[in-house]
Amino acid sequence: MSQVDRLYGWKVCRSAPLVKAMKQQSKDVQIEFNAKLTQVITQSKEQGLNTKLYYRNKEMGETYSTVPTCAISGEGIPDLLLLLVQWTQETMIEKLTYSNEVQV
Repeated sequence: MSQVDRLYGWKVCRSAPLVKAMKQQSKDVQIEFNAKLTQVITQSKEQGLNTKLYYRNKEMGETYSTVPTCAISGEGIPDLLLLLVQWTQETMIEKLTYSNEVQV
């Protein structure tokens, strides 16, 4: 998805999660956001990829998450980091081991 700060009229919310930033936007910006999101999802489907907006994605292993971000203001970055941590925990749980002994 294109950078959220490129949406006309976007109000910057530095380092904010996307949901919080979206609440600060006008109705017109939210409409434009949803239109661009629909374009991204459609283009992904044309390439054979199922995608959803990350907080609507309940099938993480089968559907790719789209995380809109802005590298300049940091919006969406907390969401991206959280998603990466969650994904790592879910996929690595079988590979992690616990040992009472310290190995040197």
